[in-house]
Amino acid sequence: MQTKTVAFGGEGGKAFSDPERDGTYQLSKINIQAEDYIHVMQIVLKRGNIEITNPRRGQTGGYAYTYVPSGPITKVKLNYDPNYVVNYIEFHESNGQVKSYGKNKTDSKYKITTININGEIVGIYGRDGAMIDKLGFLVNEPFVFEQVKTEAEYRATR
Repeated sequence: MQTKTVAFGGEGGKAFSDPERDGTYQLSKINIQAEDYIHVMQIVLKRGNIEITNPRRGQTGGYAYTYVPSGPITKVKLNYDPNYVVNYIEFHESNGQVKSYGKNKTDSKYKITTININGEIVGIYGRDGAMIDKLGFLVNEPFVFEQVKTEAEYRATR
């Protein structure tokens, strides 16, 4: 099942949302352009041996990076101006690795939040114009497998 995290940032630009994806998709990489702000983000997924590129969000500017996670992403930290754009993004992986992009601003007008990711990031949503104004994540929750009873356990319950 796909869920949306809460989105944080400003109200400029236009609303966007990546397409919904089922549980057969996995995060491959995230293309990011950033400098003082997060200018562009684009999620690239894998489905078997095929890469599927979600639409590019934002327009232009900043330095180009490709973030390839080395483990599952467990949380994302954002620094943003509630009246403007997302300035900084920091990805935390289950193996302890942390990767960051943009500029972590400390003036009192900026807000910092941490989004817990319970599953696999398969897209983003929010608002964009020249930059990423507001950002949230589309997440496929992990599969939960039911334990199967042995025949003896099953018979004992009848």
